[in-house]
Amino acid sequence: MIRYPVYTLVEINLLKAHEQFVEEDVRNLVKIIKNEGNVREPIVVDIDTMVILNGHHRVEALKRLGAKYIPAYYVNYASDEVMVDKWPDAKDSVSKKEVIKRGMSGNLYPPKTSKHTFKYELKIIKTNLEILF
Repeated sequence: MIRYPVYTLVEINLLKAHEQFVEEDVRNLVKIIKNEGNVREPIVVDIDTMVILNGHHRVEALKRLGAKYIPAYYVNYASDEVMVDKWPDAKDSVSKKEVIKRGMSGNLYPPKTSKHTFKYELKIIKTNLEILF
């Protein structure tokens, strides 16, 4: 039996977004990643669907930098160890089923709609940019 979360490098082109991103935030993140030479923390991805649960801006920034891989934690989204709620300013209702549906269909939530929390620690692991190409 696999014990989640599982840290790995994921092919960026396999990932599916469920939320839009903020263009200005992505541009700023591209600059930060280039200046620091690393990605500060892994994104979080559902292992069964490849839907991004946390890290849409990092994914877009690394795509723009030409990265082939991204550091990620695989999680079992169906598990009770992963919870979803909405951010206070979000207008849409949020559920796990809807997050996956939007990720699979491309009908994305607005930025900062879903807020995922986990019953386990997701350690911050800095990843050198060079190994992502």
